[in-house]
Amino acid sequence: MKKNKGITIVALVITVILMSIIIGTTVYNVSDKTDIDELEKMYVDIEKIKDKVSLYNVQYNILPTKGERISISTYIDDINQINPNDDDEYYELDLSKLPNLTINYGTGEYGDNDKYIINKKTQTIYYLQGIEYEGKNYYALNIDYKKLYSE
Repeated sequence: MKKNKGITIVALVITVILMSIIIGTTVYNVSDKTDIDELEKMYVDIEKIKDKVSLYNVQYNILPTKGERISISTYIDDINQINPNDDDEYYELDLSKLPNLTINYGTGEYGDNDKYIINKKTQTIYYLQGIEYEGKNYYALNIDYKKLYSE
């Protein structure tokens, strides 16, 4: 009697299931890394802007704003994302007043909310578009963001 050589249906099914698990895990890890990278870009942008705003404030004794007050609650509805020491005076930053500033976000490319605002009292800077990570939007520098890298 002659033996048939080839792959059995059971071996094929097991192989397909294992490949699906491996591919699914890889895709999830890559998308998670991309989200973390986007969040890190926003934090780097805010740090750059914060440094430039401080220099501008020292030089001109005023914040580089467009002048009109903004209601932050129109843009950010998560109270935990707002610095508890902020007062009610938020202003849109005029990034054109900050020379040699290269940033990833806040250029108008990502819509009407693609801008930064600053609180006059605390000088906390918020990116109104926000960056989504694991179902939550982040708008400002957050002490807990470093935990994202340890997870």
